[in-house]
Amino acid sequence: MSSTTTPGVDPAANAWVMASSALVLIMIPGLGYFYSGLSHAKNALVLLHVCILSLAVVSLQSFIWGFSLSFSPTGGPMIGNFEYAAFTNVENTPYPGTAVSTDVFSFFQTMFAALTAALPFGSAADRTRVLPSLLFVFIWTTLVYDFIAYWTWAPNGWAKKMGYLDFAGGCPVEVASGFSGLALALYLGPRRNRQRLSKPLNSSGSSSTILNVISHLQTPANKPDTTNDHELGPVPEVEAAADQFSMEEDKPHNTGYVVLGTSLLWFGWLGFNGGSALLADKRAGMTIIATNLAGSVGGLVWMGLDWFSTRKYSSVGFCTGAIAGLVAITPSGGFVAPWAAMVIGIVAGTVCRFVCYRVKTHHSYLIDDSLDVFAVHGVGGVIGNILTGVFAQGWVIVDVPGSVGGWLDGNFKQVGYQLAATLASASWAFTITYIICFTMDRIPGLRLRVKDKTEKMGLDITQMGEMAYHFVPAAANMSPFAGFTDDTAAPRVPYNGNSSVSFSTESGTQVESSTRANGKTTTVGFGDDMKGSGRSGSTAGFFDSPQASGRLGVSNEWGGARTIDPASEV
Repeated sequence: MSSTTTPGVDPAANAWVMASSALVLIMIPGLGYFYSGLSHAKNALVLLHVCILSLAVVSLQSFIWGFSLSFSPTGGPMIGNFEYAAFTNVENTPYPGTAVSTDVFSFFQTMFAALTAALPFGSAADRTRVLPSLLFVFIWTTLVYDFIAYWTWAPNGWAKKMGYLDFAGGCPVEVASGFSGLALALYLGPRRNRQRLSKPLNSSGSSSTILNVISHLQTPANKPDTTNDHELGPVPEVEAAADQFSMEEDKPHNTGYVVLGTSLLWFGWLGFNGGSALLADKRAGMTIIATNLAGSVGGLVWMGLDWFSTRKYSSVGFCTGAIAGLVAITPSGGFVAPWAAMVIGIVAGTVCRFVCYRVKTHHSYLIDDSLDVFAVHGVGGVIGNILTGVFAQGWVIVDVPGSVGGWLDGNFKQVGYQLAATLASASWAFTITYIICFTMDRIPGLRLRVKDKTEKMGLDITQMGEMAYHFVPAAANMSPFAGFTDDTAAPRVPYNGNSSVSFSTESGTQVESSTRANGKTTTVGFGDDMKGSGRSGSTAGFFDSPQASGRLGVSNEWGGARTIDPASEV
């Protein structure tokens, strides 16, 4: 066995970047688990699926032209050329300005792009179609990510030549994904429950200037398609009850997935930021320390603020805060001292939490950022970029010729450079993403938003024909179901199982209806016997129910009907 060393290529640097590439790759399913846990159970699998599909689509896009457009060293100030198209000219030669071979560098950057392309879908969770989403990923990576990455990192990019400092993706990854997510959320409009429960923008029924602009961005074409919406047979009262339940239960369906996803993301982020040093040296070690500190402090700050308002130690709050801290340290990880990383984590955890709760509690019927992509990645990226200009120090920066650090080193202009690049990237990402959505919506078959009935049923079963969980909720865990009032019908969400349910009301009114979903019949009955009298056989299920009085009876194909007091299930 023989080996050769290419002049200019450091084998240790190559090994470190290859290992870091694998760490970035593991962040992609980590993001899927994070999103899946935060979403509704009926959409848990599709979010995992879209994240993995993003890896496949972007890998092809990067091979065809993405890496070349983003990193060709002979391009102009705005975008690269096709020097590396189809991975030509990426043989074992060092990428300009690095000690890493171009082929290894290209794979590392491909993983960055694949992760970034999956991020905006958190803003549009619960309401996007799979096939158009794949095309969106390809187009978005080309027109948004590749442009901003080139400005930031390519030798001739205008932001890099201006003096903008971005260690691992403040603009290409965080700001681009966050503001693209905002554009997606605005264009697609809120989820159906928020639309039905929407209200005037203020007490006088008029809107502020900004919110009026937002409302006009949401044209009728962006709203759910309600054609044949009553195919499953629900009545308005049923829909209202289902919407109310959905609003009240708008919380993570699987907190364990959230913790698992956060752990994988945090683990991978050490390679995401540490690998961006492109050398296995002391700067990479400093970057990993800063990254870990920012994530730790961000999580503790968010959880602490949650405790002051709820007196509970929220794991979801900690995980979200940790992500916010990791986001904010991304542009500055290799430019700041560890103590500054802690300050960045504190600011990110505080400000991102404020924006997150402000959007959710005041404007979610206009800006339905389902999984807080804008609040965490968009706002966190802006914070990180600005604070890089404040805390960057020359003794940490060793690979930027002529750099004298930021504000702390007396280079006050650096904050201006950071703001300019951030504003340009945010504007480009938001505008181009909105145009992509607008254009795709007008091409037959490429509408991004699912129909209203599909959204109610869940994307797992309607888009994939599969589900994350195969069990009968009524038999396994009755806690989500609390019975009905005398005059409230049972809202139904199709479920593919082997059980049927009857609900009893105190009024003695008997109501019975059957619907069809996926070729199977659902029977839901109401009676005055206060016991389950459902029918056995293959059925497609029902629910969910709002809180109320009354009792809930369940039977299955093995018999065993029982009556449950809702008060004991709360």
